Amino acid sequence: MLTKRVPERLSGVILDLDGVILDTMKQWNCLGRVFLRECGIEPKTDLLDRLATMTLEDSPAFLHDEYHVKKSVREIETILKTRVKSFYSPYPRVKVGALATIKTLKQLNVKVALATTTPKEFAETALELSSMRMFFDGLFSCADMGFSEGKTSARIYDVALAFLNTPLEETIVVEDSFYAIQTAKNAGYYVVGFEDEEEFRNKKEILNVVDHYVENHDELQKWLVRCFSI
Repeated sequence: MLTKRVPERLSGVILDLDGVILDTMKQWNCLGRVFLRECGIEPKTDLLDRLATMTLEDSPAFLHDEYHVKKSVREIETILKTRVKSFYSPYPRVKVGALATIKTLKQLNVKVALATTTPKEFAETALELSSMRMFFDGLFSCADMGFSEGKTSARIYDVALAFLNTPLEETIVVEDSFYAIQTAKNAGYYVVGFEDEEEFRNKKEILNVVDHYVENHDELQKWLVRCFSI
Protein backbone atom coordinates (compact mmCIF):
# COMPACT_ATOMS: atom_id res chain seq x y z
CA MET A 1 0.00 0.00 0.00
CA LEU A 2 1.43 3.35 -1.04
CA THR A 3 2.27 5.87 1.67
CA LYS A 4 0.60 9.24 1.30
CA ARG A 5 2.38 12.54 1.36
CA VAL A 6 2.06 14.48 4.60
CA PRO A 7 -1.11 16.60 4.40
CA GLU A 8 -0.41 20.17 3.36
CA ARG A 9 -2.72 21.33 6.12
CA LEU A 10 -3.90 19.67 9.33
CA SER A 11 -7.45 20.50 10.38
CA GLY A 12 -8.45 17.46 12.42
CA VAL A 13 -6.99 14.56 14.37
CA ILE A 14 -8.80 11.40 15.46
CA LEU A 15 -7.03 9.72 18.36
CA ASP A 16 -7.38 6.24 19.78
CA LEU A 17 -7.69 5.92 23.57
CA ASP A 18 -6.13 2.64 24.73
CA GLY A 19 -2.51 2.40 23.65
CA VAL A 20 -2.27 6.02 22.47
CA ILE A 21 -3.67 8.19 25.27
CA LEU A 22 -3.85 5.58 28.04
CA ASP A 23 -1.37 2.84 28.87
CA THR A 24 -4.04 0.16 29.26
CA MET A 25 -3.45 -2.36 26.48
CA LYS A 26 -1.60 -4.85 28.69
CA GLN A 27 -4.56 -4.90 31.06
CA TRP A 28 -6.99 -5.37 28.18
CA ASN A 29 -4.90 -8.17 26.70
CA CYS A 30 -4.78 -10.01 30.03
CA LEU A 31 -8.50 -9.65 30.69
CA GLY A 32 -9.85 -12.70 28.86
CA ARG A 33 -6.88 -14.92 29.67
CA VAL A 34 -7.03 -14.22 33.41
CA PHE A 35 -10.81 -14.72 33.49
CA LEU A 36 -10.62 -18.09 31.74
CA ARG A 37 -7.83 -19.36 33.98
CA GLU A 38 -9.84 -18.36 37.03
CA CYS A 39 -12.58 -20.57 35.60
CA GLY A 40 -10.09 -23.43 35.30
CA ILE A 41 -9.88 -23.14 31.52
CA GLU A 42 -6.62 -22.81 29.58
CA PRO A 43 -6.96 -20.22 26.78
CA LYS A 44 -6.17 -21.16 23.18
CA THR A 45 -3.16 -19.53 21.55
CA ASP A 46 -5.39 -17.40 19.32
CA LEU A 47 -7.41 -15.88 22.19
CA LEU A 48 -5.73 -12.47 22.04
CA ASP A 49 -6.21 -12.11 18.30
CA ARG A 50 -9.84 -13.24 18.54
CA LEU A 51 -10.67 -10.78 21.33
CA ALA A 52 -8.67 -7.89 19.90
CA THR A 53 -11.32 -6.93 17.37
CA MET A 54 -14.32 -7.39 19.69
CA THR A 55 -16.10 -4.83 21.81
CA LEU A 56 -16.61 -5.44 25.52
CA GLU A 57 -20.27 -6.16 24.77
CA ASP A 58 -19.43 -8.98 22.35
CA SER A 59 -16.59 -10.75 24.16
CA PRO A 60 -18.74 -12.31 26.96
CA ALA A 61 -20.84 -14.27 24.46
CA PHE A 62 -17.68 -15.38 22.67
CA LEU A 63 -16.07 -16.61 25.89
CA HIS A 64 -19.28 -18.36 26.91
CA ASP A 65 -19.80 -20.15 23.58
CA GLU A 66 -16.19 -20.82 22.60
CA TYR A 67 -14.96 -22.00 26.00
CA HIS A 68 -18.21 -23.34 27.50
CA VAL A 69 -17.80 -21.20 30.61
CA LYS A 70 -20.23 -22.29 33.33
CA LYS A 71 -21.55 -18.80 33.86
CA SER A 72 -24.24 -16.94 31.96
CA VAL A 73 -23.31 -14.37 29.36
CA ARG A 74 -24.74 -11.70 31.67
CA GLU A 75 -22.58 -12.89 34.57
CA ILE A 76 -19.47 -12.88 32.41
CA GLU A 77 -20.30 -9.38 31.16
CA THR A 78 -20.74 -8.09 34.71
CA ILE A 79 -17.40 -9.56 35.81
CA LEU A 80 -15.50 -8.20 32.82
CA LYS A 81 -17.05 -4.72 32.98
CA THR A 82 -16.24 -4.44 36.68
CA ARG A 83 -12.62 -5.26 35.96
CA VAL A 84 -12.44 -2.96 32.94
CA LYS A 85 -13.86 -0.08 34.98
CA SER A 86 -10.81 -0.32 37.24
CA PHE A 87 -8.55 0.37 34.24
CA TYR A 88 -9.96 3.91 34.03
CA SER A 89 -10.55 4.99 37.61
CA PRO A 90 -9.64 6.18 40.11
CA TYR A 91 -6.09 6.33 38.74
CA PRO A 92 -6.01 6.13 34.93
CA ARG A 93 -2.61 5.22 33.51
CA VAL A 94 -1.88 8.06 31.10
CA LYS A 95 0.81 7.67 28.46
CA VAL A 96 3.78 9.93 29.13
CA GLY A 97 3.37 13.12 27.13
CA ALA A 98 -0.26 12.52 26.11
CA LEU A 99 -1.56 15.74 27.65
CA ALA A 100 1.25 17.71 26.01
CA THR A 101 0.29 16.23 22.62
CA ILE A 102 -3.33 17.31 23.06
CA LYS A 103 -2.25 20.81 24.06
CA THR A 104 0.08 20.98 21.06
CA LEU A 105 -2.81 20.14 18.75
CA LYS A 106 -4.98 22.85 20.27
CA GLN A 107 -2.11 25.35 19.94
CA LEU A 108 -2.02 24.44 16.25
CA ASN A 109 -5.78 25.16 16.07
CA VAL A 110 -6.53 21.56 15.19
CA LYS A 111 -9.87 19.96 16.06
CA VAL A 112 -9.47 16.78 18.10
CA ALA A 113 -11.76 13.78 18.47
CA LEU A 114 -11.33 10.48 20.25
CA ALA A 115 -12.54 7.22 18.68
CA THR A 116 -12.53 4.15 20.90
CA THR A 117 -14.08 0.72 21.38
CA THR A 118 -14.14 1.34 25.14
CA PRO A 119 -17.51 2.22 26.71
CA LYS A 120 -17.91 5.99 26.72
CA GLU A 121 -18.51 6.24 30.47
CA PHE A 122 -15.09 4.71 31.18
CA ALA A 123 -13.35 6.89 28.59
CA GLU A 124 -15.03 10.04 29.90
CA THR A 125 -14.05 9.20 33.48
CA ALA A 126 -10.41 8.60 32.60
CA LEU A 127 -10.13 11.81 30.58
CA GLU A 128 -11.79 13.87 33.32
CA LEU A 129 -9.51 12.40 35.99
CA SER A 130 -6.44 13.11 33.86
CA SER A 131 -7.56 16.70 33.04
CA MET A 132 -7.76 16.02 29.29
CA ARG A 133 -11.48 15.92 28.55
CA MET A 134 -11.73 19.68 27.97
CA PHE A 135 -9.29 19.46 25.06
CA PHE A 136 -11.35 16.97 23.04
CA ASP A 137 -13.99 18.39 20.73
CA GLY A 138 -15.76 15.03 20.55
CA LEU A 139 -15.60 11.52 22.01
CA PHE A 140 -17.04 8.54 20.16
CA SER A 141 -17.38 4.95 21.33
CA CYS A 142 -18.17 1.92 19.16
CA ALA A 143 -19.78 0.32 22.22
CA ASP A 144 -22.18 3.20 22.81
CA MET A 145 -23.00 3.73 19.15
CA GLY A 146 -23.91 0.09 18.60
CA PHE A 147 -21.00 -0.59 16.25
CA SER A 148 -20.56 -4.25 17.23
CA GLU A 149 -17.91 -4.69 14.56
CA GLY A 150 -15.66 -2.29 16.49
CA LYS A 151 -12.79 -0.93 14.45
CA THR A 152 -12.88 -3.65 11.83
CA SER A 153 -15.16 -1.08 10.18
CA ALA A 154 -14.30 2.57 9.60
CA ARG A 155 -17.71 3.77 10.80
CA ILE A 156 -16.37 5.14 14.09
CA TYR A 157 -13.72 7.18 12.24
CA ASP A 158 -16.25 8.44 9.74
CA VAL A 159 -18.63 9.54 12.52
CA ALA A 160 -15.77 11.41 14.21
CA LEU A 161 -14.79 12.99 10.88
CA ALA A 162 -18.34 14.16 10.23
CA PHE A 163 -18.50 15.68 13.71
CA LEU A 164 -15.20 17.50 13.27
CA ASN A 165 -16.39 18.65 9.85
CA THR A 166 -12.84 18.61 8.52
CA PRO A 167 -11.76 17.43 5.06
CA LEU A 168 -10.58 13.83 4.89
CA GLU A 169 -7.34 14.93 3.26
CA GLU A 170 -6.68 17.30 6.19
CA THR A 171 -7.48 14.76 8.93
CA ILE A 172 -5.16 12.15 10.42
CA VAL A 173 -5.86 9.09 12.55
CA VAL A 174 -3.45 8.05 15.31
CA GLU A 175 -3.70 4.35 16.22
CA ASP A 176 -1.60 1.64 17.85
CA SER A 177 -3.48 -1.57 16.96
CA PHE A 178 -2.58 -3.22 13.67
CA TYR A 179 -6.14 -4.15 12.71
CA ALA A 180 -7.42 -0.63 13.44
CA ILE A 181 -4.55 0.89 11.47
CA GLN A 182 -5.49 -1.29 8.50
CA THR A 183 -9.13 -0.21 8.76
CA ALA A 184 -8.35 3.50 8.86
CA LYS A 185 -5.81 3.22 6.07
CA ASN A 186 -8.19 1.29 3.83
CA ALA A 187 -10.82 3.98 4.43
CA GLY A 188 -8.51 6.65 3.01
CA TYR A 189 -7.19 8.28 6.16
CA TYR A 190 -3.63 9.43 6.68
CA VAL A 191 -2.57 7.12 9.51
CA VAL A 192 0.09 7.66 12.15
CA GLY A 193 1.10 4.48 13.94
CA PHE A 194 1.78 4.92 17.64
CA GLU A 195 4.06 2.38 19.29
CA ASP A 196 2.72 0.29 22.15
CA GLU A 197 4.60 -2.70 23.54
CA GLU A 198 1.49 -4.86 23.26
CA GLU A 199 1.69 -4.49 19.48
CA PHE A 200 5.39 -5.29 19.12
CA ARG A 201 4.45 -8.64 17.59
CA ASN A 202 2.86 -6.76 14.70
CA LYS A 203 5.39 -3.95 14.33
CA LYS A 204 6.80 -5.11 10.98
CA GLU A 205 3.32 -5.29 9.47
CA ILE A 206 2.37 -1.93 11.01
CA LEU A 207 5.41 -0.23 9.51
CA ASN A 208 4.42 -1.56 6.10
CA VAL A 209 0.97 0.04 6.36
CA VAL A 210 1.19 3.35 8.21
CA ASP A 211 1.97 6.70 6.63
CA HIS A 212 4.12 7.73 9.59
CA TYR A 213 5.25 6.00 12.78
CA VAL A 214 6.21 7.36 16.18
CA GLU A 215 7.53 5.61 19.27
CA ASN A 216 6.16 8.04 21.86
CA HIS A 217 4.36 11.34 22.37
CA ASP A 218 7.55 13.37 22.28
CA GLU A 219 8.17 12.16 18.73
CA LEU A 220 4.56 12.83 17.81
CA GLN A 221 4.67 16.40 19.12
CA LYS A 222 7.90 17.19 17.30
CA TRP A 223 6.49 15.78 14.05
CA LEU A 224 3.28 17.80 14.41
CA VAL A 225 5.14 21.04 15.06
CA ARG A 226 7.66 20.40 12.27
CA CYS A 227 5.00 19.59 9.67
CA PHE A 228 2.10 21.83 10.63
CA SER A 229 3.35 24.97 12.37
CA ILE A 230 2.54 28.09 10.41
